[in-house]
Amino acid sequence: MTDVANPSDTTAAEPDGAHGANKLLVAAVTVLLLALGVSVLAALWWRRGGPRTVITELAEEGAVRLADAVVDEVLGAA
Repeated sequence: MTDVANPSDTTAAEPDGAHGANKLLVAAVTVLLLALGVSVLAALWWRRGGPRTVITELAEEGAVRLADAVVDEVLGAA
């Protein structure tokens, strides 16, 4: 049976704040790796012409919509 009034401590004795420091270290390493990964992906996107490609695609899409609207106005929508 378990004694609720005097629970036995089965965890290893840690100095005060050691558990919090471990969590902080894990969080810092995680954030650092995440930031590094995002920066690598952004650099690859930039080098492959990311901004230029996006702007070109948006311009082409806008030109097609404009041409469709003009054709509909001139020839009449069916």
